[in-house]
Amino acid sequence: MKIMVLYHTAWTEMMLHSWQENGNIEIRSLPLPVADWNAKPELKRKISRLIVDLAEIEKPLFILDINGAGILPLDDDKKNWTVEKAGVPWIEWWWDDPINYYNHFTDCIAKWHTSLTAENIRHFFWDKILAEEYSVWFGKKCLWLPTATHPGAFNPAAEQYSAARFAPSDISFLGTFYNTFPGENCTAWKDELEFLADQRVNFPEKNYFKIINECPEKLPLFGTEIRNAVEKSGKLFPEKLSCRRSLVNSLTEIKRRNEILEKILLHFNSFFFAGDNWPEKFKASGKKIYRPEDLTARYLNSFINLDLGNGQSFTGTNMRSYEIMSCEALLAYIGKFPDFDPQGKLNRQIYIRASSCGELAELCSFYKRETELCREIKKNARKYIIENHTWANRLKTLLESFLSK
Repeated sequence: MKIMVLYHTAWTEMMLHSWQENGNIEIRSLPLPVADWNAKPELKRKISRLIVDLAEIEKPLFILDINGAGILPLDDDKKNWTVEKAGVPWIEWWWDDPINYYNHFTDCIAKWHTSLTAENIRHFFWDKILAEEYSVWFGKKCLWLPTATHPGAFNPAAEQYSAARFAPSDISFLGTFYNTFPGENCTAWKDELEFLADQRVNFPEKNYFKIINECPEKLPLFGTEIRNAVEKSGKLFPEKLSCRRSLVNSLTEIKRRNEILEKILLHFNSFFFAGDNWPEKFKASGKKIYRPEDLTARYLNSFINLDLGNGQSFTGTNMRSYEIMSCEALLAYIGKFPDFDPQGKLNRQIYIRASSCGELAELCSFYKRETELCREIKKNARKYIIENHTWANRLKTLLESFLSK
């Protein structure tokens, strides 16, 4: 059984290493550069023809493409695309909102959308609510398939292989600080964008269509554009609607993260932040932490590891959450339950959840005293990851889904 995988992110390589350990699956992988089609059209054209040629030679069971990396035109007039010409089934697995890739093909968006809705393509989304929404846009059932982690790379012993040295902290958060809303000049739409972002933060289980249907009086402009766009064929989003949708994502990120991160400074004595755009008062590290052994060391040197999600997701779990639990570090959420425990009713505790930063600080003190209980939660978490959220688990689900059709 052979699978051809197209990707442009280093994290996919860890997934591939895990899958190659399966003796029954032969993996043919093709790493692709990240670039706007219009920036490097000749390079992309060569790559797109290589994809089609390799599919013809290798004859894989299907092509698995990550985040639209391989959906490319084959010629200058952009009439023919890799999906239709590959000659095999095509599975698209989105780890981001597809709207992020809209700007790659602004001069041929209708043709790009035609590829996304081709007969031989099936879509999987890491976020269940986005899968529901894009089932409407694509006119075909999209399925939910979360990301995962490699418990061999992320395990407690990996820390010993890290050359990085991290001071202990009570709490840590790794990610971007979104301190500027890019839509400040969008005055006519600002109230609607604010309302949508608030809805997404407070009711992440609702997709855009549900929000619009429940509150049409709050969204006269956005609601009308969404309904008009759905009724048209050959387009994913009109350009302006695409821009506004991206603005809602940005505003959602700000609302999900910034207030909580500000309050962490008030409630915790020691903290660690890393990523881009952090204000000086957070004393964030500018270093990029990518290697699994370094990330493991960072997670294990923080008593609590906070995951706040991002603006693209509704309920989708970040890969980081799986990493934290896999290496027996303590994962924390504020507010919402994660999608792997939507009702908060798992048989064994594998993470901690608080309604506010103040409550999380109290839980931090509690679990520092209750060392055995804390150790049990961490052990439970790693066991849960190995049983449910490894890349091997995802490969099994993909194959079962494909072969059942």
